[in-house]
Amino acid sequence: MVVLFFLVLAPNLVFGMCPEPDPVINSYRYKDDNFLEEGSWLNYTCYMNYVLYSGDLDRQCSNGNFTGQPPVCVCPLPSILTESSISKIAMLSDSGLSDYVVHGA
Repeated sequence: MVVLFFLVLAPNLVFGMCPEPDPVINSYRYKDDNFLEEGSWLNYTCYMNYVLYSGDLDRQCSNGNFTGQPPVCVCPLPSILTESSISKIAMLSDSGLSDYVVHGA
């Protein structure tokens, strides 16, 4: 019964597999192989003309989860906006566009 419990409630830990991560907008994803096994790596690259805003470009499957945080790739702001206070950056799915709310520009 204990094995059945783990198979139903924690299959990633039993088999050393990580769940398929959500897609990351504005990036390409590469992985070691077709499986997300313990120790395998995911590598992300931001699209051309986009930069890493937060998160990690390299993540490893460890104990049924990926290390680090998903990357957030954004289009760099024009220099006039970088000196302003940005209160919101919202990525719009698959369009590659960003919605900026800027104060003090």
